[in-house]
Amino acid sequence: MNKFFNLIKGLPGLRHVEGRAGSHSPVDPVSESNLSMNETVQNINATVQKFLDAYAQGGEVEGGWLYAAELRQAQLDFSDESFERLETLMVDVKAHLQSSPAAVLETPQGQNFLDLIGYYIGEYVRRKTGADVEWYDGVGEWCSWAGARLVIPDERLSDVRSSGVEISDASWSRRICSLPDQGISFAPLLWVEGRLLGSEEWSATENRNYLIWLASLCGPSVWGIGMNALGRTASWQMMFAAEGSNLPALFLSSHEPASWHQLMPTEDVLDEVAKRLEENPEGAAWQIFSYDSIMDDGTKRNAITVWLFTYGDLPIRVQLAFPYTPAEGLRPFRILPPECLTSSLELSDLTVFTGAVERGIQSVKWAFGKTWNELKE
Repeated sequence: MNKFFNLIKGLPGLRHVEGRAGSHSPVDPVSESNLSMNETVQNINATVQKFLDAYAQGGEVEGGWLYAAELRQAQLDFSDESFERLETLMVDVKAHLQSSPAAVLETPQGQNFLDLIGYYIGEYVRRKTGADVEWYDGVGEWCSWAGARLVIPDERLSDVRSSGVEISDASWSRRICSLPDQGISFAPLLWVEGRLLGSEEWSATENRNYLIWLASLCGPSVWGIGMNALGRTASWQMMFAAEGSNLPALFLSSHEPASWHQLMPTEDVLDEVAKRLEENPEGAAWQIFSYDSIMDDGTKRNAITVWLFTYGDLPIRVQLAFPYTPAEGLRPFRILPPECLTSSLELSDLTVFTGAVERGIQSVKWAFGKTWNELKE
């Protein structure tokens, strides 16, 4: 496999990414110390989909929502132009709420109205960027697990901090949109409530543009998506390694992200894979090559080694090793801590995607008796 250790040096167009994209941008990640560690936080993806489906079908969710006629007139169809119509809706509703601001915060129909707009904004970001999105009913310990920092613009954070209200108690924090593979989360209701009830000046279009930029704060979304796929591939091969099975090399690409192609690691096959990774003839967004190996660090440890190649304006090349000790006699099979062998990203930037790799690992349901977590050291 030495050709893959050397391949990184000869790739055309390979660049070193200097720091994280947007590292000097006007955002402030809210640290874990600011967050309520609430173990009752729930994933509400299914609820979000019910809201979006009901609106798309011209209906309403149970209990209904305020301004149903105005919402239908806004034609929120996930087009860029729809945000101009959303802005008109927000301006009209804001004028109406001056006489009864409590209507949207203190009634189920009002909260449903706010939620629908928040869900629409988050779903637009998902469709526009291709990033995986997870929804939660508040700020909690999921932030720590996923490494998904809650990000608030500087111009709003000062108001949040001066309000005297804990973030976990603020009404806008009850709906959190997380992009876990990108390590970023945001609270769409912060803008929605601010625009309707506060002094928020950003238009719907400006807020949309900010969130699209935010989604790429740590790099293009394909980086996180690829790192998730890397974790899935490592977990799939480790499952068979734990059973003592033979481990063919695996190839995976964005064109068929759920279908691994098994390869026999012969010299001809390796030459073909190296060429495919380098030239990307099918125009994939990302490609992965994974194989069982012996680590070339003097330890002679067994390892599942996984290459990730992404393409586009900011391509990255990452090679991670997942060492393991095979079961032998009374010694059980153990998964050792992973190591980065090669990366075109700085290690500090690469660690942003730890959550993406972990999510990929945990997404594979092992068919045999043990799990990754039970076997890891």
